[in-house]
Amino acid sequence: MPDAIGLFDESFYLSSNLDVATAVSNGSFSSGIDHFNKFGRFEGRDPSALFNTSFYLEQNSDVAVAVASRQIAAFDHFEDFGKFEGRDPSNLFNTSVYLKRNPDVAVAVEGDLITAFDHFEKLGQFERRDPNTLFNTRAYLERNPDVAAAVQRSELTAFDHFVKFGINEQRSPVQAFRVLDTFLVGNTNGNNVVRFDPKTGAFLGEFIPANRGGLFSPDNLLYGPDGNGDGISDLYVSSGNKPATSTETGASAILRYDGVTGTFIDVFVGDRPNTPNIDESGGLFRPYGSAFGPDGNLYVSSFLSDQILRYNGKTGQFIDVFATGNQQAGGLNGPNGLLFSPDASLYVTTEGSVARNGEADFSDGLPSQVLRFNLQTRQSTVFASPSPSPDSFGFVSLLGMAIGPRDRNLYVSDFANDIRRYDLQTGNLLGVLSTNYTSTSPSSNFIGSLAFGSDGNLFAIGFDNRDNASSIGAILRYNSTGEPLPSPGNTASIFVPPDTRLTRPIGIAFFVG
Repeated sequence: MPDAIGLFDESFYLSSNLDVATAVSNGSFSSGIDHFNKFGRFEGRDPSALFNTSFYLEQNSDVAVAVASRQIAAFDHFEDFGKFEGRDPSNLFNTSVYLKRNPDVAVAVEGDLITAFDHFEKLGQFERRDPNTLFNTRAYLERNPDVAAAVQRSELTAFDHFVKFGINEQRSPVQAFRVLDTFLVGNTNGNNVVRFDPKTGAFLGEFIPANRGGLFSPDNLLYGPDGNGDGISDLYVSSGNKPATSTETGASAILRYDGVTGTFIDVFVGDRPNTPNIDESGGLFRPYGSAFGPDGNLYVSSFLSDQILRYNGKTGQFIDVFATGNQQAGGLNGPNGLLFSPDASLYVTTEGSVARNGEADFSDGLPSQVLRFNLQTRQSTVFASPSPSPDSFGFVSLLGMAIGPRDRNLYVSDFANDIRRYDLQTGNLLGVLSTNYTSTSPSSNFIGSLAFGSDGNLFAIGFDNRDNASSIGAILRYNSTGEPLPSPGNTASIFVPPDTRLTRPIGIAFFVG
């Protein structure tokens, strides 16, 4: 059993446990750490703000079972096993983000020289490396000159100050961590973005009000690079169903919003109306999927031009056409969702349509498929070409994609019905999750995008397509093994029952710290 030293904060522990503070003052224990080592760790008390027992157990159901059966304490599991397995101690440290941003550390971890958390705790924070996407060392020091002075005197690190003092003092980015407890949904018919609680399903209000910044028919929500200098990831939203050059409402664009407040920042990708002979968007027409690539650039599927367009990830400037459709089976016909895999391959869902005269033409009978592009050669292969779901109207329309954080499989939503799970390496179909939450035959609901929450559960959204249903949406949830995970009182996979505040919802996104 390890002694709690590096992760233990005496002041935090005593202020959080007044009974222990009293016991220490009357001599029953020599210190807070004395109590934690003997009792606190087994009682589920937190040794510091950096290790949160509730968070750790929520994220790791196998550990929760072991703790419930008194086989081990949560803190001991992290120290003995968890940090070596890449598990996070709290939402203040994100292992995958840390390794992605620090490839030298990733090499050391791969060689079993150190764990990601130990590197940050012993070295990284002193080198001003950031522990997650929410905490930006540079921004924190710039906004808090008193902290910068203390860091300059080697009294503590910026992150150490934030954990011990800044959180209680409500210094930025305290507000940012609140978004970890929400997820966003884009309403195509409502022209807005709303928020929900991933644990209870409670509606938390509008995140982006209707038409803010010109938002129109949002279909894809993507967290990406900081655009307003606050050191926190911002939200990039696909908008519009008309050509980017259109002077009417609904001109195609990628709009950028503050990732925490939803405040409009700018039109990141779009045409400038004061240059009538130039289309700065490169021909963007009905943007659907978008993804930031390993090269730092933004890739956007232009559905009504059958193209994937590439833009500078910092400025939004058009670079080139990465790929275009060929009106043949296996081609880029009606591109929709985009996703980069860990090996830097670009996965694209296609609907099987051909863009003609500003509309999607399905008359050629082309299949809806998942394509896999080599980023260097731009050559594509067919990853998956599924048959229609038995519950569908007899067609396939692949849309959203997500990689399972635990099984590393590729999950693909079918607008017509179902979520399919594929082996990311072989392309073999491993299973199908039913999304027919209306229990009709054929299914009277369509399915939008999907996303994994920080708890490992899979969330998807859908809406009722019947004429009298007004495209009212619902939210579905599945656990990490793909089983329906209902809320109390709900059936099947329904997490949020049909709600009038969901109007033809398509996009969904979690903020990953």
